[in-house]
Amino acid sequence: MRCEYYNRDGSRNDFYTDVYGYLDNVAPEKRTARRFYEIIRDQGVIEQKYGKIWVVQGYDRKEQSHRLKKLDFIQSAFPGVITYQYIRNTAPKFGNQANKLHEVFIDEAALKAVPSGEERNADVVVEDFTEEDFFNNFKPKPERLLFEEDYRLSEMALRENTSESRFSSMKNENIKVAAKKIAKLRRVFGNAGVNINVEYDYSLEAKAQVEASEEGKPVTIKVNPENLSEDTVYHEFGHVFIDLLGVENPTVSQAIQQLKDTELYKRVELEYPELEGDALDKEVLATAIGIEGAKITRKNPNKLQIIVNKILRSFSKLLSKLGIKSATPNMAAKLAEDMFADRITPASFYGTLSPYVQMSKGENKVRKLANEVRARLVAEREKVRQTPEVTEEQSKEKRKELERLKLLEATLANVVKIESFLDYVNYSAEHVAKMRGELDKLIKDVKKDPSLRTNSITGTKIYSIMRDLQALEVLNVIGEQASYKRRKNKKLTKGQIQDLDTLDERIIAILSEMRDIRKDFEVEVIPIMADVLMPYANNRVEAELQAEIDLIEKTGRWYNKLDTRTIEYKELMERYNSPSNTMSEEELNQEKVKLAIEQLRNRMITNRSDMIRELTRSYKDKSYVSALVDPMIYSNHRAVQLLTKMVDAANQRKNEKTLKLKYDMLQEYRLFAEGKNENDMVGMFGDLLETIQVKDPKDGEITEVLSLAQPLDLKKYAEAEEKAVKEIEKKYKKPQRVDYKSSVAYYEDLSYWNQSDSSRLATLRIGEWVAANSEPVDGYEKVLKEIDSRIKEAEKVLEIAKKNKNKSQEKTAKRLIRILRSEKSRDFNAQTGKPQGNLVKPKMSLYENSKWRAIQNNPKNKRFYDWYLETYKEKQRFTGYKGLAKNNWETFSYQMPSIRKLAIDKISEDGAIKTGKDVIKDAFTLQETDDEFAKYDDFTGEVKKLVPVFYTGSVDHRLISKDMVSSLYRFSHMAHNFVEKSDITGQVMTIREILANNEVEAVDSRGRKALNNYADRIGIRLTKKQKGESNLIRHLNQFLDMHMFGEKEVLASIGKVNLNKLANNLNSYVALTNLSFNYLQIGNQFVLDNMTALQETIAEEFYTAVDKKWAIGEYTLNQVAALKDIGKFAPETKLGKALELFDGLIDITDQEGNKIVGGLKRKAADTSLLMFGQYAVEHQVASIRMLSVLHNIKVEDAGGNPIMVDGEQANIWDMLVIDEKGFMSIDPRVANVKKEEITLLLRSISKRTNQVKGSFDKMMMQRTVVGKLVGLFRNYLPSGVRRRYGHGDKVHVDEEMGHLTQGMYITALGMMQQAWDEKTVNVKGIYSDMSPMEQANIKRLAVELSSIIAAMSIVIAVSAIDDDEENWVSNFVLYQARRYQMEMLQWVPGFGIPDLIRMAESPAATIRPLENGLGLLNQMLRELGYVVGLPWVEEKDIFYSRATARFDKGDRKIRKYFEDMMPVIRGIEKTLNAGDALKWFNK
Repeated sequence: MRCEYYNRDGSRNDFYTDVYGYLDNVAPEKRTARRFYEIIRDQGVIEQKYGKIWVVQGYDRKEQSHRLKKLDFIQSAFPGVITYQYIRNTAPKFGNQANKLHEVFIDEAALKAVPSGEERNADVVVEDFTEEDFFNNFKPKPERLLFEEDYRLSEMALRENTSESRFSSMKNENIKVAAKKIAKLRRVFGNAGVNINVEYDYSLEAKAQVEASEEGKPVTIKVNPENLSEDTVYHEFGHVFIDLLGVENPTVSQAIQQLKDTELYKRVELEYPELEGDALDKEVLATAIGIEGAKITRKNPNKLQIIVNKILRSFSKLLSKLGIKSATPNMAAKLAEDMFADRITPASFYGTLSPYVQMSKGENKVRKLANEVRARLVAEREKVRQTPEVTEEQSKEKRKELERLKLLEATLANVVKIESFLDYVNYSAEHVAKMRGELDKLIKDVKKDPSLRTNSITGTKIYSIMRDLQALEVLNVIGEQASYKRRKNKKLTKGQIQDLDTLDERIIAILSEMRDIRKDFEVEVIPIMADVLMPYANNRVEAELQAEIDLIEKTGRWYNKLDTRTIEYKELMERYNSPSNTMSEEELNQEKVKLAIEQLRNRMITNRSDMIRELTRSYKDKSYVSALVDPMIYSNHRAVQLLTKMVDAANQRKNEKTLKLKYDMLQEYRLFAEGKNENDMVGMFGDLLETIQVKDPKDGEITEVLSLAQPLDLKKYAEAEEKAVKEIEKKYKKPQRVDYKSSVAYYEDLSYWNQSDSSRLATLRIGEWVAANSEPVDGYEKVLKEIDSRIKEAEKVLEIAKKNKNKSQEKTAKRLIRILRSEKSRDFNAQTGKPQGNLVKPKMSLYENSKWRAIQNNPKNKRFYDWYLETYKEKQRFTGYKGLAKNNWETFSYQMPSIRKLAIDKISEDGAIKTGKDVIKDAFTLQETDDEFAKYDDFTGEVKKLVPVFYTGSVDHRLISKDMVSSLYRFSHMAHNFVEKSDITGQVMTIREILANNEVEAVDSRGRKALNNYADRIGIRLTKKQKGESNLIRHLNQFLDMHMFGEKEVLASIGKVNLNKLANNLNSYVALTNLSFNYLQIGNQFVLDNMTALQETIAEEFYTAVDKKWAIGEYTLNQVAALKDIGKFAPETKLGKALELFDGLIDITDQEGNKIVGGLKRKAADTSLLMFGQYAVEHQVASIRMLSVLHNIKVEDAGGNPIMVDGEQANIWDMLVIDEKGFMSIDPRVANVKKEEITLLLRSISKRTNQVKGSFDKMMMQRTVVGKLVGLFRNYLPSGVRRRYGHGDKVHVDEEMGHLTQGMYITALGMMQQAWDEKTVNVKGIYSDMSPMEQANIKRLAVELSSIIAAMSIVIAVSAIDDDEENWVSNFVLYQARRYQMEMLQWVPGFGIPDLIRMAESPAATIRPLENGLGLLNQMLRELGYVVGLPWVEEKDIFYSRATARFDKGDRKIRKYFEDMMPVIRGIEKTLNAGDALKWFNK
């Protein structure tokens, strides 16, 4: 009979009707997982994607929860049939909110095991999933307990800690056999009203574990299907059973006493070093239950045997009472048999576990709090794991910190009530005491040796202490919970009260010590960080500030020097304008002079005190727009500028490491590549590469990855092992699945065989084979000796703790000893005295890799291979050996970096069609090989404050580049970045924290400092403070996330489509379409850049006209030679090497690691070559700028004496030297200037005269999708505004440039204001009183305005040409003059408004191509209509009715749309049709 199920409103419930109908009416043997899936799928609950089954997510978590409840109901009714596993949280998508991802598993064996035709209540009324009492209305079994009872009992089974099965001496078990046990025990516990979920998790390191459950949820057991043994299932269910009974239960208590001092107890204690007390007792008992349960399952006793066993145990108890101890029954076996025989009754749960049932909300908060602390510790451990191990000291410190965190985590193992935190608090107290000692020692050391103040290790230690202090803030919450429980709970025992009081006292003492440490931070650490920043301060700035002060004192000229937005200036003007004023105008000017001098003097940083003041001063915030578009180095806060320079210095050190590697690499590559086809990567490097299989620890998935050829043939070993095992199993007649028609018969025979002597002999033979085919790794004795040494150290600590009766320290030492002994037992067999695990490897004599041997026998290949491997190992060491798959016996990896193939290589290896598909897919979806995005903290969701490591994922070898040299170069560039940035992370983040704690001054609508009204009423002038995070700190955080922690872009996706990549590709397409071969734009770039460079030549602030003349001559002479460098992996000319050394083109940081070796065919595939014209102009301008600056800087030795060359004082260009490998550097005799200063100066001038280039100065808004689109072609805006209108302060200190700056229009307006105030036309006199910087600005402005007038004159003159005399040249010239005029006029006050309006109308350059695309689509529809003869499509819609500059009469209009969307073609068309471009531009 088919039952029908209904909701309360009378509507039919299709879900339950279909599910139960299938189970009732289909014979068990005919049921399939596929059909069961389809039934649930058709109800919109689950779906299949990518070969897996998932719970349908829906709009939000609420909508999804209905689906989960349906699956929960099936699980409760039919245990084991269907389960689901939480995978991860998913980000909000277009149309959907944030959600959770769950994978679903359907067990066909359990499905077939469900009996059919059970009597059910037909036409049962069920409630929709919006009511809590749903289960009360749906009772498929009359005897089933009500929902409230299920809930109560399930709550009793909630775990206070995660219990896991880590080891077993029993045989492995197939998941299908285990599934039957799981289904049985779920039914047993379900009958007792306890719902238990079982999930499969391949990523578990343990065999299985009981998860801590959320309130109201069933207990969850996770099992690793690939790591099960016969006792695993009973072990984990045993944990739940023990918790339900409680340790006070007589059977449980007696079982624990029986197990005390047994070998099993000792073994468990060793494997679980973090457990002690009740937690350890319960783990031992669960292990024993697992063993006994496995034995019972093997024997599979019938009901009569169970009754006999029960009688025998009763008889044993009687004998025991008579004093016959040998007759004591095995209580662990009794508990296992109770589970097997379904003798679990809810009655036995009452009384003993009532505290669990009645657990207060406060205690639930405790559990949540403990989980949060655990999560933070796990995150912290991950941070420590990802620190570099460049030195032995770093490795040692890293190991100690990991041990500390593991011990700290162990103290949380038993936390279920607030008193349970006592161990954690005690350990925290020890750690705070240690922190105090470390800080005191650090302060003492830096006072003794001042050089340690700026040492990066000192910064790392300080940051570590600061981070630990922040982490221990959780003690406040623990203290609050303890105090609350002490006050509110009137039924506490005397012992509980004592524990709570002790906890409270310890926390108060710890927090007090933490406050003292923070105070020392303020007193001692801020000066240390001031010393860290001092070397980055440019001394030339202080000299210029002093020169400005001297000039003001001399001339009395305060214009453009005095900040009128300060409280001091406001007070001065209030005094002057008051009715009682006696101050004359001359006296007012004198006061203004004094105030201007004071303001400038306060900006000087000449010593540590000044730097401390700068680090801790309150500041006026920058605007929101400035935070979006300005480079970080443009900040008005000098400490922020210096911090930015600090990060940049790490970039420069990284770049220098990479460039040095380049010339070593080039030497080795040339020797290796001689006589080879450099366009064929497989032919070049195929003999050195192989593929290996890597297993993902999370899901067990195996990936074949690309690898260097290894000495050992691991595949051969695996095949030999498999063959040997098969032969041994065949010899000892192990049942094979292929020989059985029925899986049930197979598993029954296999189970019997597993208990036989044959099984034990087979295992022994396999062990002998492994021993005969493996050997100890080199240096294993040293590893064991080190572990023994650490154990002895811990034992000494334990002895001292016992002697001093320090219980907390004694516990800590015991835990550490257990951890270390456990670590040793995994890799050393105490019975045989031989190494095992990670300390053995396949025998080289038996499994030598023939490919590796061939390399060793070929001198040319061997040299390159050996060099490559050693270099690769060094770079891996820089990153801490993270991510890449490596053999257990080795510290490094042979796996190649996961860097994707170039398209040109994919075409040659995979064919054009497949390459095309892959390229399209890569362009719009995230790939494991992407390096634009940061790594995020699972706990906070924020960017991990760790320097990222890329290119270490296990990616299919078919996708990975075989270009060994280019891959190594890119990996090395990343590794250099990692080691240099990691080195300064502590200092950078400590300084950031200091800056973030400073007060922000509020301002009024005119940008003046606002006063505190309440203080002002009582006559106290205090600045009002701004609340919330400032724009400056927000900008700084984003800058650090980008340049320290790898978040180059803020991740944004819709479904599978990554919007960042979409925007990047759209921008690239627009740039190629508009710029490639567009000589109108190239000409415009040439005119703009050279005219701006002319301003600098006339200004003579950074170089003179003589320097520029020499530079032009030198460039002209070397220009032809410089062409040789195009496409080269490393430049060969002096000019090319100098551009590389000083990063003259500002591309080393971003692009150097992406350079490729190989033939011209591979390099020619780079689309950037289509922008050759723009590159040529950039090269010309950058080269001449660099040469001018280098020629201007005269050099001196360490004694301050001029270095002479050919009778004249040498300049930097003269002192550039090239070593035998081709690497350029500055002659070491030069002492008055550093390479880094020149690099910064060149970059700063480039920004001022051209545009922001390179990621370091990138607009923060361009990290977002919208900002990226809006910011295209607008990198000139920030620097253009600052060059002309300044940075918001009257005189800006530019640490990057090493000079004072001012907007040139600001300078001119100040000059005009002074002339107006003084009522004079003698501007020459005013000019003579100006500083050199101001005079240079007036010269720049004069050149800019003159050039605008010149452009206007050209426009007027050329426009007057008759139409018949008009030609391409005249149109080209007129276009350039007209465009230059407009480009310059946008900066002139008032004239730039139309350009702003145009930008508002078309905010993104990408809009026009999109319009063209829509136009093309529209025209294609018209063409289609014309072809089929639609009456409303006329010929004028298809063909040009008259000739244009580009097209003849009768040409199809669709051609224009195609050409306008094609890179190169569009550029050529625009170039050839300068007249049309001019008309469009004028329009």
